[in-house]
Amino acid sequence: MGNRVEQLSFSLFPIPYSRLLPSIADNAGMDSLTSLRPALDAGLEALSLPATAAPALLDYLALLNHWNRTYNLTAIRDPGQMLVKHLFDALAIVPHVPAGKLADLGTGPGLPGIPVAIVRPD
Repeated sequence: MGNRVEQLSFSLFPIPYSRLLPSIADNAGMDSLTSLRPALDAGLEALSLPATAAPALLDYLALLNHWNRTYNLTAIRDPGQMLVKHLFDALAIVPHVPAGKLADLGTGPGLPGIPVAIVRPD
């Protein structure tokens, strides 16, 4: 997980992700997130989005799951529900948004901005 997480870079969040992940890679919770990969792949296919985004989306979900326990970023605690109610809901707008810059205003955990930026880095 470490290399994929460090590859994520968003200009509005200059802190290296490796500093935000004390030991998530060793966390048993990551194994349960990896088990979401088939459902994530199916959702990406249904939304006609690139499957190559799946690893980065799982990394984002791991960050959300980890930091949600500390900062209460969302009321949803179950990673499976986060996948459906956060990632898929956020990604549902992608086919309807023209290419170019997009403003994401007022989202605590970075929804929909971060997932959209992962699948559409343009």
